[in-house]
Amino acid sequence: MSLFPLRRVCVLLALIVTTVPLLHADSNAREIIRQVDTDRQPRTTRSEMTLRVYAGAQSDQVTREFTLLTMTRSDEESYTEFLSPANIAGIRLLQTKDTMRVFFPSTGRVRTVSGRARTGSVGGVGGDFTYEDIDAAPFGERFTDFELIDESESRWTISATPAVAGSAYDRVVLHIDRQRTAVARIDYFAAGEQVKQMETTGFTSVVGRSVPTEFSMVNLKADSRSVLRIDELEWNIFLRDRFFDPDRFHR
Repeated sequence: MSLFPLRRVCVLLALIVTTVPLLHADSNAREIIRQVDTDRQPRTTRSEMTLRVYAGAQSDQVTREFTLLTMTRSDEESYTEFLSPANIAGIRLLQTKDTMRVFFPSTGRVRTVSGRARTGSVGGVGGDFTYEDIDAAPFGERFTDFELIDESESRWTISATPAVAGSAYDRVVLHIDRQRTAVARIDYFAAGEQVKQMETTGFTSVVGRSVPTEFSMVNLKADSRSVLRIDELEWNIFLRDRFFDPDRFHR
């Protein structure tokens, strides 16, 4: 499945960024990434999202639709729960630092996701977002070998290498909106060719900050597309500890 957002969820859950002063044109790649990481996350978030899987990359026909609840705390903890459809409602994902756990109500068991399992669709429900894609750890931790390969008045283009062993990708290219200091697009490469592209296709204003609210992931190899949209979003609210407790998040 192609999930979102969830700040480390999963979140593509994700990918929440704020508007900050522009960096100087001669800023190097790591300084730019550090600024994106510094300003992209509030203290806590709660969001309700819709994930749609389309019949093809260019199709408007929705073949599957899911609703999700996501909560994040700090930059290391995220909780995601599938609310619908009924046959998968109750699947829950918890990410704490470097560990992701998935609870399947059909078996009553919790599975730890690591290694190559991170390249599978989130929750195993199909779609184009993988566990690796929705890891919302700081970009400075997720990637290494940053290189500024192009820049214009509106964007920086930065090449990077996944830091985690067993990544599905050899390289990524981050296209960063200079005005928002936000990642507007990510190109994913494997075996020397581009295999996926994720684009931020919607923004909204939250307490005066520009926040991404829609993400489109296209799988170029499979000619498929999934879109994750944030329908409701709250920042800096109280969240119960149990949602982030490995022993209690699934109860």
